[in-house]
Amino acid sequence: MGEYMFGNNDAIDRELLNFLGVDDTGVIATVTSCADDAEVAKALVARSGRTPAERNDFNSMLKRKFFNFSMLEADEGRTEAGLRTSLLRFVYNR
Repeated sequence: MGEYMFGNNDAIDRELLNFLGVDDTGVIATVTSCADDAEVAKALVARSGRTPAERNDFNSMLKRKFFNFSMLEADEGRTEAGLRTSLLRFVYNR
């Protein structure tokens, strides 16, 4: 599968980072200074200054924009092998 792509190298991550106004190095710095994932998320959201309404709108937009995310994950081999993955790959590649 190769290296894990994250942050600015990943389309979905990049959308989120742009929305939050942070880059890869900012996320890494936050991760190293926080106790757990929940604290990281809270810190990144707080620093972004985004309102709950903006976050809800972004969440809806992201779901619409990347509706085929599950199929993409299956096609790129990042899901567990089985019937579900096979079906997702089949539909994605038609």
